[in-house]
Amino acid sequence: MKLEPYFPATPQSFWCTKCDRNAVDSTKPETGNFHIQFGHTFNPRTKSFDGDGAYLGVMFAVCKDCA
Repeated sequence: MKLEPYFPATPQSFWCTKCDRNAVDSTKPETGNFHIQFGHTFNPRTKSFDGDGAYLGVMFAVCKDCA
């Protein structure tokens, strides 16, 4: 699945989701890209879906080395 880049409305800096070694800064596009993925939440304690009201988006970063 190809993810489209997401451009945050406010400056953000996250560690890369894949390597957890490089920071991605939204004000410096050469560092990598941000992405958003939507899905239903999962409760690891009950090992089940959290219900119809639990549809959320998660923003994450992928550095230029891992892209």
